[in-house]
Amino acid sequence: MEDVEGLLAMSSVSRAAVADVVEPSSTTGQVVWYLSWLLVVCVVMLAFAALLVYWTQSQPEGSSDMQDVARPIRQGAAAFLKVQYSTIALLAVCMAALIFVGYALFGGAHANMQATLTAGAFLLGGSCSAASGAIAMWASVRSNVRVTQQAAAGSYTNALLVAFRGGAFAAVLIVTLCLFGLVVLVCTLAVVLQIPITRVPLMMVGYGFGASFVALFAQLGGGIYTKAADVGSDIVGKTELGLPEDDPRNAAVVADLVGDNVGDCAGRGADLFESIAAENIGAMILAAVLARSGGLSPQYQVSLTLLPLVLHAVGLLSSFVGIACVYPQNSSSSSSSTRGEATALLSAAETGARADDDGDLGEDPMHVMRRGFLVTFVVALIGTWIVCAVLLGGIGGQFSSGTWALFASCASIGLLTSVAFAALAEYYTDYWYAPVRSISRACESGHGVAVIQGISVGLESVALPILVLAVAILTVFGIGSLAAGATSTAKFVRAAGVFGTAMGT
Repeated sequence: MEDVEGLLAMSSVSRAAVADVVEPSSTTGQVVWYLSWLLVVCVVMLAFAALLVYWTQSQPEGSSDMQDVARPIRQGAAAFLKVQYSTIALLAVCMAALIFVGYALFGGAHANMQATLTAGAFLLGGSCSAASGAIAMWASVRSNVRVTQQAAAGSYTNALLVAFRGGAFAAVLIVTLCLFGLVVLVCTLAVVLQIPITRVPLMMVGYGFGASFVALFAQLGGGIYTKAADVGSDIVGKTELGLPEDDPRNAAVVADLVGDNVGDCAGRGADLFESIAAENIGAMILAAVLARSGGLSPQYQVSLTLLPLVLHAVGLLSSFVGIACVYPQNSSSSSSSTRGEATALLSAAETGARADDDGDLGEDPMHVMRRGFLVTFVVALIGTWIVCAVLLGGIGGQFSSGTWALFASCASIGLLTSVAFAALAEYYTDYWYAPVRSISRACESGHGVAVIQGISVGLESVALPILVLAVAILTVFGIGSLAAGATSTAKFVRAAGVFGTAMGT
């Protein structure tokens, strides 16, 4: 609590007093340069997303029977999202009005301006979050049937690529949309309205709140719907009518698949957007506090405050490279592949045999995904160190001489933590490793043993991630604290440590 109070005390400055703040006109050119570079990254990633969706949608949709099954799912998902978003929009407008009134009545000096900006940022964040969910659902309902067609044709390569690139399109577009919205806000506040750059992040909080507001209802609404439909389809279809699992003759199965799209895809897309927005804004607020209280020059105040957005852009470019590296090697082309290839892959999965690298079965999908992930990690790691060296090299004030390397180390630990999480998730969920096989063997002894073994593995699976996360947080906090110079106050040291954790996330 003392640390939080210290941060608030460092960031609380009278809105009417601007003598300790750098004049915006002296740094406008630098801010515009950074924002221009970020916009270029957004344009590049939007072009890449367009290329992905063009390739995915150019694939065949399958037979008329496949399309007859896919069509009601697509129509149902669109209808559900329309009703859900109409309700969310009404609630969001009411909340924006409440925010406006609250700031106008209790905001003090410049209350009307703050009320307008915060309410506008709330609506912008909510709109972008809703758009992210709609984009994710649009991609999923149109990619599913194309994946099915490639799998039915026996094309392992194309089935994997259509599935991955369909999801990659939504992911790239959502993350790019998040960065674009933040850039627009910074441009409006710092360039157009000439608000000091270190005051801008606190005025962007409404953006993250709006994104979280929409994501909350999208996740809950879609999640409850899909679970209800899933249970209903099992009870009515399997228990009462004896229909197989996911039989399209069962109307509740269609409803369940609709729920998968609006809950797992649309809801997850909105949740991804709000998570990234909140992390960036939080890191920018901490950076602005350090920049304002650390005795930095105007140029370094801009560099430190906008560092989270620049690192976000580096992550986008790294994902560009990683996605491009996801392509199965040593597998048959789509023209020569046969249904036997798909059958062989299924048999390999059932028996526990891994896909051969000689081209008979195609490269294991996990190997393909892992390669893209590791390439992204390496590129992001290199880019992070370069950005920190360029933006923070030579930083002065209350910071130590090696601040850029310390903050780069914090970001590197965050990247390594993500790799560790991915490895742990694969270990506890891949059929090739002991945990899943232990549950499979337990099923041979009866329901009770299977339930006990499943619960025990589930409890075990969260222990190591929690330990890794705790060690990472403590480490980056300690490294971040070292960025404070010898003459820094205790509050500044703690604030630097907290910003180190923000760099890690």
